Order: sequence, then structure tokens, then C-alpha cells
Amino acid sequence: MKKSILFLFASSLVFLFSCSSPDKSKALTAEFKVKITAEGPLFTGANTLQGLLSNLPDSLKKILGENISPESVELSKLVLMTDTGNLDFISDMKIQAVSETQDMTDLGIINPIPKGSQSVELKLAGEQANLNELLFDKGATLVADANFNQNISGNVELTCKLEFQIIK
Repeated sequence: MKKSILFLFASSLVFLFSCSSPDKSKALTAEFKVKITAEGPLFTGANTLQGLLSNLPDSLKKILGENISPESVELSKLVLMTDTGNLDFISDMKIQAVSETQDMTDLGIINPIPKGSQSVELKLAGEQANLNELLFDKGATLVADANFNQNISGNVELTCKLEFQIIK
């Protein structure tokens, strides 16, 4: 009798956990490009680029409908790109997101950036604690901390491609 009660209890726990996790086989993918900029002159060493994520909540709602919940969105890929030349003037970069209501959240890092690259995929942060809330906050901003290898007299504009996995 004890064994059957234990088996029933263990089976119930497995059932509860399997019902509570999202079904990733029904996931949609959404991709967004965000321009990040820094105004020159910029000098060798640490520099910060920024870009607004302000249109992201409305874009996600257009794709998924108004009933999308913040818990159902995960960052699955983060790519840094340039439209002109290559990224050789940057040795490494860390990209984060922040808003008026949410703390800074790490998104990804790349160190070093391979020479001659026009596009690089960043390693995603292991924990993105408040990313879901950030995505639906109209004041969200991308912040990229980059180490430059050289002085640059003008502005720098790069593109971040963010790919999200959305579980309905």
C-alpha cells in the first residue's frame, strides 16, 4: 500500500511539473533590429553605445495579439552588425538592457570580437532575470559597453539584431 501511495504521489509531481512548463514546440520566433549609437569623438578604451527598445512592446503585440504575457518571451539570439566596414575597432562588447522601472539586465557578451567581422553573435547571459518585464516597458534601452582599439572622430552606429522565442 505504501509503495502504491508513493508511486501515485511521484506520478502526480511529474504530471504537475510537465503541465507547468511551456511547450517550446509551439514557440514562434520574432526578430527585431535596434540601432545603437555613440556620439563622437570617441577614444581608445571604454565607450558606451545606446539604443531605444521603445517600439518593441507594440511590435510584439502586433505579432502576437494583445494577450501576450511577459513570461512567454525569451531572448534566443543576439547579433551585433555593422553596415559599413568591419568591427575591428572594437575589441570586446557587453550588451545590457535597462528601463525606468527595471534594473540593468545582462543580455550578451563577446570577447574578443574576431578580426574582419561585419557581424558577430554574442554569447547570451545565463540569467536574464527581469528581461520579460523590460521588453514590455516603453522606456527600455539597450546599453552596449565596448572597448575601442582606436580613436574615432565621428559618431558610431551599429545594429543589434535580437531574436526572441515566444511561447503562446
